[in-house]
Amino acid sequence: MKPLILSLLAAIALPTAVEASTYNFICTAERSHQISYIDKVNEDELTQGRSKYKEDIQSGKKFKVSFNSKNNNGFINNNPAKAIRIFAPDPFEYAPLFLYSEEGSVNESIESKYGKEFSITSLKLNRWNIRIDSPTDNSSMPFFSVRSLEDSEDKYIKNNDSDEFSEDLLTVKLTHEISTGTCFPKN
Repeated sequence: MKPLILSLLAAIALPTAVEASTYNFICTAERSHQISYIDKVNEDELTQGRSKYKEDIQSGKKFKVSFNSKNNNGFINNNPAKAIRIFAPDPFEYAPLFLYSEEGSVNESIESKYGKEFSITSLKLNRWNIRIDSPTDNSSMPFFSVRSLEDSEDKYIKNNDSDEFSEDLLTVKLTHEISTGTCFPKN
């Protein structure tokens, strides 16, 4: 009876396999493509610029990725990101890591000349979505990412005498960079 109790206590006291909670990677883009276009709205008229496509841009570009499996937070190049993953997958279940990051800035300037008020409001957004396959493996892992850069500018001219807008122009520049590559654990 005594050996049975000792073996049960030893089994309970011995640590089981523990998976790390924080993972750090260096990812290298092997193929990248870029799609960009410009839209303009002037006096309720939409003008769409021709889309531009570039293949194999910035091959070999590296960036840092990290995530914490306990609080679902991560970083992409030191910018905060939300991490989403199935953390208890079945043995043969596909469970990639998804990281979502978004940062932006707004600038506004107003200038008065010749009895008119000129105003420019600009918005810059940087969104980055990354999927890393098998992020808890200690080997190389493929990734897929889409990085979207939006640069919007709203210009208007207002007559100071009448407070009416005489001209309003919205310009939106969008660039999507689509990349595939490999991530390696950072030691």
